Amino acid sequence: MSEAKHTPGIKIPEVEVCTIADIGFEITGSDAPLLIAAINKYLSVFAKPVRRNGGAEFVVGSHECLKCGKPLSGLLGTFQWGLVNGEGSCSECGWPARAYHEPADDEGKIFDRILEIVLQYHPDNVTATNKGAPA
Repeated sequence: MSEAKHTPGIKIPEVEVCTIADIGFEITGSDAPLLIAAINKYLSVFAKPVRRNGGAEFVVGSHECLKCGKPLSGLLGTFQWGLVNGEGSCSECGWPARAYHEPADDEGKIFDRILEIVLQYHPDNVTATNKGAPA
């Protein structure tokens, strides 16, 4: 579970859990259902990305922080790296995120390289904030 700073009076909107379709991936082939299930299980701790200006594509700079609404990636993005490899947060409000992903199934890693996609943790997986206030 991750930790976030809390801004009094700001509520996190209802968000859905992230799925493979939300990050622009499509897997085909006979083993696709098993791979999709493994990836969706991995993604279930993350929130569905919030699209900027109703955009449909998942590209750098295309989504915003689910708490403060600032762009997370791109030239003016607010994602800042933390101390743990791949982990970080929004520099504006502190909502936790991960940029390096290595989904695995029962046989090991699914992809041959780390996926570099900034995804924020779903509110159900953020347990503490400063001074113990709810997120």
